[in-house]
Amino acid sequence: MQRIFQSKRTNYQKIFYNGSLSALVFSYFLLGTEIWAYINSWANVIFGLRISAVAAVVATALLHSFYLVNVKKGLMILCSSLTIGFFMEIVGVTTGFPFGGYIYNKSLFLLFNKVFIGVPPMWFTLGYIALNITNELLGGEKKPLIYFLVIDSFCLTSWDLTMDPVMSTGLHTWTWVKGEFFGVPLTNFVGWTFTGLIISFMNRVVILHGKRETKKEKIDVMLYLYLYLLVYFVYLSIYCHHPEFAVPGIFAMVPYLLLPKKKKT
Repeated sequence: MQRIFQSKRTNYQKIFYNGSLSALVFSYFLLGTEIWAYINSWANVIFGLRISAVAAVVATALLHSFYLVNVKKGLMILCSSLTIGFFMEIVGVTTGFPFGGYIYNKSLFLLFNKVFIGVPPMWFTLGYIALNITNELLGGEKKPLIYFLVIDSFCLTSWDLTMDPVMSTGLHTWTWVKGEFFGVPLTNFVGWTFTGLIISFMNRVVILHGKRETKKEKIDVMLYLYLYLLVYFVYLSIYCHHPEFAVPGIFAMVPYLLLPKKKKT
């Protein structure tokens, strides 16, 4: 009976892994399609492609979490990250803490309680990617928990070094009251690190109970998803005529992509 149960679990894991890989491939396909649309000035389809890209990226991470742990814990990671991300965004737009003063563009129709609904899912996605990358970098070694929490939060915040200037100064999705870094206040990155620490703590301690899950994969899906997010926002920096916005993200994110990984078990 135990062998049958294990066999079914293995089959489901293959389905979730293949589903995650397929969603990743679809994300890259959407990126290529958007670049083609941009080159050919098909502005009317770009917004729809971007919404689809967010959905594909989130699906890649969620299906991978089902593969890595299980459906229940994967959904717990999703719900926890969405809740924390949305709560911090509400506090942020209301009080300015911990990111600094900002408001979302009111012309966006995808606003819920003053927050763009595409933002909380990305807190989940980045938090889950960071969890996987940190596990690969440090492996199953018995290092202090704080190492994992800090690397998680830095990995997550590295993406924001390019994302935030692009989305605010470049695309005007939100507006900062003042900012020293391409129009973005430095307090924003402190806020991202702080929020990343909370998400990482919930994922690692509360949900996974300290287990540092890694599995052998033919293709490292989360690493390629992290690369996708970098490439996508390099493209967006060019799209909004500010290619300089891509430089900080490249310098911050590439080391996570190139550092030698511990062998998966």
